[in-house]
Amino acid sequence: KDKVITQCPGQGALWVDNSSSGGRPKQFTFDGVFGAETTQYLMFENCGITKLLDMALDGYACTAFAFGQTGSGKTHTITGPMTMFEDDSQQDAELQGLIQRAFLYLFDNIGQRKRRDPSTVYTLRATYLEIYNEQVKDLLNPAERSNLPVRWNKEQGFY
Repeated sequence: KDKVITQCPGQGALWVDNSSSGGRPKQFTFDGVFGAETTQYLMFENCGITKLLDMALDGYACTAFAFGQTGSGKTHTITGPMTMFEDDSQQDAELQGLIQRAFLYLFDNIGQRKRRDPSTVYTLRATYLEIYNEQVKDLLNPAERSNLPVRWNKEQGFY
């Protein structure tokens, strides 16, 4: 007999019935859900990354983290379709992922801020890492085949 094991009580919560293994229901929370029909533009405008980018421009260290099941669309959301990177591909701006849109947003906002205060100096650092099966790979340096350790300290930040 089928049994419902999830409940969606609303307000960004999901409960998973764990009683068959002797446990109490587990509660998970989330900020939003985007359907398959969501465009790259709507994702960028509504996922909260612009707030992170504004905070980064104000001097905070920020991280955008995509988490999900294999095949759920993380890479597509972050980069756009892989065909965008083929030499003979027509570059459709509507298909740009979060990375491309984030850099456009950053440079546009830096330009606006520089017009208001030309003396401010901005330094941008970016990493694009994949964590899969507890292995960390640097996707901006595909020649580096070894797995990377990820460390942080107060003086150096992430390194």
